[in-house]
Amino acid sequence: MIILVVMILSVGYGEYPIAPLNVIRTLLGLETNNPDYAFVIYTLRLPRVIVAFLVGMALAIAGTILQGLTRNPLAAPEIIGVDAGAGLAAVALIVLLLSIPVYVLPIAAFAGASIAALLVYTLAWKNGSSPIRLILVGVGVGSTAGAFTSLMITFGSIYDVSRALVWLTGSVYGRSWKHIQPLLPWLIVFIPLSLVCARELNTINLGDEVAQGLGSRVEWQRGLLLISVALAGASVATAGTIGFVGLMSPHLSRQLVDTSHEGLILTAALVGGLLVTLTDFLGRSTPADCTPVDPVAGTTCVPNPFERLITLDGVAFEDAIALGIKPIATVFSNLSPHLNSQLDKVENIGQTGEPSLENVLALNPDLIMGLDSYQPIYAQTSKIAPTVLFEFEHSGQWKEVFQTISQMLGREDTAQQVMDDYNKRLEEFKAKMGDRRPIVSVVRIYPNSINLYLRDSFPGTVLQDAGLARPSAQDVSAADAQCIANNPIQISISRELLSQSDGDVLFVWTAENEAEANQKAQKT
Repeated sequence: MIILVVMILSVGYGEYPIAPLNVIRTLLGLETNNPDYAFVIYTLRLPRVIVAFLVGMALAIAGTILQGLTRNPLAAPEIIGVDAGAGLAAVALIVLLLSIPVYVLPIAAFAGASIAALLVYTLAWKNGSSPIRLILVGVGVGSTAGAFTSLMITFGSIYDVSRALVWLTGSVYGRSWKHIQPLLPWLIVFIPLSLVCARELNTINLGDEVAQGLGSRVEWQRGLLLISVALAGASVATAGTIGFVGLMSPHLSRQLVDTSHEGLILTAALVGGLLVTLTDFLGRSTPADCTPVDPVAGTTCVPNPFERLITLDGVAFEDAIALGIKPIATVFSNLSPHLNSQLDKVENIGQTGEPSLENVLALNPDLIMGLDSYQPIYAQTSKIAPTVLFEFEHSGQWKEVFQTISQMLGREDTAQQVMDDYNKRLEEFKAKMGDRRPIVSVVRIYPNSINLYLRDSFPGTVLQDAGLARPSAQDVSAADAQCIANNPIQISISRELLSQSDGDVLFVWTAENEAEANQKAQKT
């Protein structure tokens, strides 16, 4: 009953909360008047809860068998090297192969766990397998496997390593039905087999001499280690290396039933499933010291406070500086010249559009921010640190984007002060201008074209705020310009049509954003 309650609460909890009654009605196929419930429950949450429960069952049974075989209450898959062997095999598969099917991971993890178990059993053999030697050798084998895993993570590709690191931490996050299907066969085969062999575990618990006196072939019975290896390997392949469950579940179960393994294995399975499910639920429901935001690529929890911000482009860097935040790194290419003075003690992480993820990872950021054009690498950056991507279609949206970023970073007061200063300078400018309202033309010279900047460009919005008029050819909205020229903020003209840039005042600059190039362009 407790298990069902925890599972229902876990399925209902999240950014999109669903009442327990509606969870039950949806699972029973009854009407809830909300079609979104079925999608959220069946696609996003129920698979995660089921994976958590099944993995907990597998780890608990594996731990119960190991403790019975070794007659050691500290035995568990993670302690005698089984988890480490499974983890090494799975990480090797992730790092060394470009793409692998989901169903291959359990096989690789089982192979790694089996090799680790065989190695432990072989090294511990000395006129028989002593339970104490099994534990000591297992610790050594586990440490060695962990060292090789760290070696592969150190020298592997950043993309593969990021996948492996998330997997190694042990989590049921993002698990779906496709992760359940490869796990089920292992449970269907080895859980009943463990129950069949439970009586042999009872015999081994009496001691080797007594067990042999009762006719039990002790060394053969220690072959039951294979069942523990299979269950631990399958669980590690599905959810990564989750510790503690295989160690504690048998102890908690002994408080509920007697020490006979017929009942202990089933009870431990239920307790283990409950432990992982409950832990996952509590982990998701514990208030985090961060602020959830909903940028382009999905909900992100922005740390509060954050100290090591990396920006992926000039827009994010400039807005961060305006908000009083000094990023630790950014891309140096295509930055406006006025930002050069802000680059002191800022690391360069590559070119615009092609940041080096190796450099980003090495800097250990606690927040990453950039334009929505970086969505192709969001999966990688979000594994390094919380990543906020924002939309910025054209420069005329600078105010809206600035306000959005300030809200996501918790700097609304600073943003308001910046805008107040901006408005104050506008009022001072208008006072100096008096009744004069000159027509202002904005021209940018590229190597192969001359462009007129329109009403909704960045300079266009500033001129509007200042109350200055534009030539009719440049007084075009972003929507109209998009239809006319497929560009919301500028229109290309020939040198012969340069008269369209007429005005009382003419602003001219080049694509290079350099003073010398601007002077040359003005002479031309």
